[in-house]
Amino acid sequence: MSQEMETLLGALRKELQEYAGLMQVFDEQQRSIMGRDPAQFLSQNAVVDEQLQKIAECRQARERLVRELAARLGRPADSPLGGLLPSLPAAFQPLLRALMDEINDLIGRAHRRTQQNRMLLSQSLDLARQRLSAVDPHALPGTYSSHGALQGVPGRSSIPAQVA
Repeated sequence: MSQEMETLLGALRKELQEYAGLMQVFDEQQRSIMGRDPAQFLSQNAVVDEQLQKIAECRQARERLVRELAARLGRPADSPLGGLLPSLPAAFQPLLRALMDEINDLIGRAHRRTQQNRMLLSQSLDLARQRLSAVDPHALPGTYSSHGALQGVPGRSSIPAQVA
């Protein structure tokens, strides 16, 4: 059982490291947005995709280990790790719980950071549009509403969009 626990702890540590790496990329994206560096921001999107792939692989490996552990303990294969904790050696429970809590915390932080970056990017685009429209109000095509009408263009009426 000790070797299984060490393997599971290693998988959780690896998953935690990958989430921490994702947070670093989100921080870099935020700096790119604030620094108005679209090329850097776009290149970081590829890094985000790579990091998300690594996280998915770590999660799959961890889930496989948990399924194997559940089977060994005579529990259903879809048992969550938290549900298995009371059946595991007491010496490993605090560390397992701490790693699980930290991963869950990073997941929440990653969701919040994604929303922050989207908001900052949206505000940055709005500011750029305002600046361009001050120079030439007819230069910007505007955006389409959820009903397909062109909106947000000073001096233009809403034009229904045609989708082929």
